[in-house]
Amino acid sequence: MALFNRVALSLIKQHKGKQDSIASKRRKAAWSADFRRQLIFG
Repeated sequence: MALFNRVALSLIKQHKGKQDSIASKRRKAAWSADFRRQLIFG
């Protein structure tokens, strides 16, 4: 489980979109399928 958490955090840190905090990006990814898709596939 920790591995998935680390991968997700790494994807969020590499995201070059709007300069929100990591916590707000995590919340946005939890609620928005489009944002999750953007994080995963670039």
